[in-house]
Amino acid sequence: MKLKKIFIMSIILTASSTLWAHGYIKSPASRAYKCAQGINKDCGDIKYEPQSVEQRSGFPDKNFPIDGKLASGGIQRFAKLDEAGENRWHKTQMHVGDNNFSWYLTARHSTANWRYYITKNGWNPNVPLTRAAFDLKPFCTQYDGGAIPKADVSIICEVPVDRIGYHIIYGVWQIADTSNSFYQVVDVIFPDNDKKQPTEPDIKEPTETVTNQPGELVVTDTTVTGTKPATGSVVTQPTETATNQPGEPVVSDTTVTGTKPATGSVVTQPTETASNQVNQL
Repeated sequence: MKLKKIFIMSIILTASSTLWAHGYIKSPASRAYKCAQGINKDCGDIKYEPQSVEQRSGFPDKNFPIDGKLASGGIQRFAKLDEAGENRWHKTQMHVGDNNFSWYLTARHSTANWRYYITKNGWNPNVPLTRAAFDLKPFCTQYDGGAIPKADVSIICEVPVDRIGYHIIYGVWQIADTSNSFYQVVDVIFPDNDKKQPTEPDIKEPTETVTNQPGELVVTDTTVTGTKPATGSVVTQPTETATNQPGEPVVSDTTVTGTKPATGSVVTQPTETASNQVNQL
């Protein structure tokens, strides 16, 4: 009799633990949570308990929840969640790449794992959700190995970069010590230009430096220096200095010195002095 009572109590405790081991995705807000917030309308009973979409574990390889009732978990009083339509549910704008997924647990429970699936490109939003709408390999999984999580659970997941437009993310919280899981549908929309394109680096053309030979022009983008001025620029002609041989004139830009005067100049002829030979015969 005593063993029987212990057995009955253990069943009650297990059932009670499962009953209160509930949770929902609060960010990005799930369809159920938006019903509770009043963002989604005409939701039925789920608005009172968004944490209670619980069903036997079995997505995607088993038939739990059944196709057409993935959003509600097959729970009849939550059947409104299974309604389909391009504009039926409010959508959260999301960007591809890394995103934070946060659950709030109204009661914690030993956890096997957390998994996230996403609809394929080209899925049909106007029919109830089935496995055929999803990529059946999760894009993100976290294993907890039976640990009891905190009330707030956050996981960084990389959303596939090729998604654009309206999609559904299916979050699964699988319990470790029972045969059940909790299911959450998240309606999201990715901008059409969200797929990141590689950008070309800004490369500046190298500047070529030219060393000019004497008498040559140095050419740059805006100024020419040397013996010929650029248009609109004022360039002073260089002065050429030459060392003259004895008896040759010295030439500059304005004055000639030596045996021949420049035009308009007065030049005194140099006086040649000779030494006489002494006692020439």
